[in-house]
Amino acid sequence: MTLARYPGARTSMVTFGDRVSGFLAIPETGTGPFGAVILGHERYGLVQHTIDLTAKFAQHGYVGLAPDMLSRWDGDKAAVARGDLSAPLSDSEIRAYMGESLDFLMAHPQVQRDRIAAMGVCQSGSYPLLLNSVRPEIAANVVMESGRVEHQPTRRMNRFSVG
Repeated sequence: MTLARYPGARTSMVTFGDRVSGFLAIPETGTGPFGAVILGHERYGLVQHTIDLTAKFAQHGYVGLAPDMLSRWDGDKAAVARGDLSAPLSDSEIRAYMGESLDFLMAHPQVQRDRIAAMGVCQSGSYPLLLNSVRPEIAANVVMESGRVEHQPTRRMNRFSVG
């Protein structure tokens, strides 16, 4: 994955906590500290769409962090990104990834500690609620769909036929 240049945002890949990698976006303008958002990724892992959304937060004056919640998983990440395989996460794994992201942001000098929100989209829709169940420091939860992917791999249909 190649990181694009996002006007209004300084972006980088970061590593924190217990081997968690993530995409960090910080506003280019303003003095900070800024409010921040932890953005959970869709079932495809940390792909371009999530990175683009995270950079948009920075373009609008918020620090954005999208943790790769498959950082410690040894499976086929390319198959997950294609949608050919699911990588289910337990509630404890979700709390750990999101909690380590919160810890990273709370220690960041450009982040206002009492203005950190958690956002989930698609598969990660409920993740902010799981984080907030153990970490009251979260100022807001944003749930954009709440689906859970089961332990079954998906199959793609290349052809539709009527018999």
